[in-house]
Amino acid sequence: MASTSKTRRHFTEAAREAAALARQRKREHRLQFPEDHNLVMVVVRAAETPTGFGWQIRRFGHIQPVAQSPGRFSSPVDAGRSGLVALERLKQGVVS
Repeated sequence: MASTSKTRRHFTEAAREAAALARQRKREHRLQFPEDHNLVMVVVRAAETPTGFGWQIRRFGHIQPVAQSPGRFSSPVDAGRSGLVALERLKQGVVS
């Protein structure tokens, strides 16, 4: 039986440099605009019904939501759209 070795992905030097530059730009943006990276919106499935969806806005890395949808949506797409609107309003300081 022939032994097979694991393959490794080999990247060109140009690809490595481009990836390093992209990571550096992302770090700089995060330092320049930290408020953009604090809040995240997630779509959640409601426990009481298999077809109910909602959204929650959380601080990155935290479990407790800062805000959540007042009602349920019939699809995750609808919940996501509503959640993104709420996230933008929260970032702008608009209280609903």
